Amino acid sequence: QQKLIAVVMADAYSAALLAKYEPATNTIHVLEENFESLARALKRPRLLSDEYVRVVVMHELVHSVDQQEFHCLTDFARVKTTDELYVLNALVEGHAQYVTRKILAAEKHEALFREFEGQITALPPGMEAGQKLLAKAAAAQAEFAYVHGQAFFEALAATGKPTFVKDVFTAPPKRKRTILHPKEFYDPALAPAQRDFGELWKEIEKDYEEGWPPRVVPIGETELRATMSDFVEAGPLAPLVL
Repeated sequence: QQKLIAVVMADAYSAALLAKYEPATNTIHVLEENFESLARALKRPRLLSDEYVRVVVMHELVHSVDQQEFHCLTDFARVKTTDELYVLNALVEGHAQYVTRKILAAEKHEALFREFEGQITALPPGMEAGQKLLAKAAAAQAEFAYVHGQAFFEALAATGKPTFVKDVFTAPPKRKRTILHPKEFYDPALAPAQRDFGELWKEIEKDYEEGWPPRVVPIGETELRATMSDFVEAGPLAPLVL
């Protein structure tokens, strides 16, 4: 079953990616056919322009430099939890976005960067409600990595610490919430204490019939925003700490 899930996910990602850096061979693979299919599906003809291809390759080149400097892409093979995977992905993609935006801003092409960022999290038009909900959940993970990951690096850059990139890749955050709350990276004491609901879960388990074991799944801010955003007004949501 896990192998089947991996195959399905690989097929989905391979259809959505425009390019991919391969650290083992130090190669950037550009998927030409995906530019055409995504341009049609998302109704974004600019994806077919040379300038857009340049932005995509620029992003991948940052991965190449980061791998040579910090070996961060090979670290994916050593992650042990889902949270570690999401955090590392946010650092890798977020830093690539941070550098790409800086370059394009210096060239006064920030509108092009915004379009590139928007394409990553865009939902195809004409989706039914059920399809949209599933697509939004998937897009939320991309948003966490690319958008919030970039914002994380922007916030650390604003601290004025010249070593912030090295600091992050040398000692990555252990919690996803640190990506969403960058001030906690250099000052972990700012993070709220995590409550232990172990006894509560045990009481809840008593209500389950035999053969229906409960499974505790942590739900973070990213997941809540993705699944509940259609039921609340647009705009910033007040932080909720249980």
